[in-house]
Amino acid sequence: MQNKDSIGVVVGLLLLMLITRSQHFAAMTHLPDASWAVFFLGGMLVRVGWGFPAFLLAAVGADALAVYGLAGNGACVTTAYLGLIPAYYALWWSGRCCSAATTFGRRGLMALLGGGIAELLSSGSYWWLNWMREGYPEQDVPALLGRQWHYLAMDMTSMFGYLVMSVMMYHLLVYLLAAMRDLPHEH
Repeated sequence: MQNKDSIGVVVGLLLLMLITRSQHFAAMTHLPDASWAVFFLGGMLVRVGWGFPAFLLAAVGADALAVYGLAGNGACVTTAYLGLIPAYYALWWSGRCCSAATTFGRRGLMALLGGGIAELLSSGSYWWLNWMREGYPEQDVPALLGRQWHYLAMDMTSMFGYLVMSVMMYHLLVYLLAAMRDLPHEH
């Protein structure tokens, strides 16, 4: 993808992430958070070096505005928030690997792998750091794994929903562009 194409993709994906970001801005529409799909698609489509940092800054900026700027008090931010950096990079990396995959099955596998790693790093870091810091005695490993499974299912459903819509939109766009190219031209 050329730089000018990358800019359009980056702007579109960033807008999608910002309007769906954890109900920060989508409170009236209640759209599921598209962040996971956006980072995955960004890794797959964006070939500029500033792509991942731009996406990460947009995600952090949206969270900072919601938590500290929109009548928030910052209480929900913990040191585990740092676990989002490698989680989002896992999605970006799996998207990059997906772009080299030659079959639909391998692409789906890369999305599953990236989502699984992202869940382990994001929710896992939150629960692990709080567990270690607070010493929750009632939180044993099966309870922790149950929570992981619960959030993984929700996050993967949102991610794959946006990925399926993206594939459908891509094919529709290709079809429409081909149809427009085949229209007779008037002189």
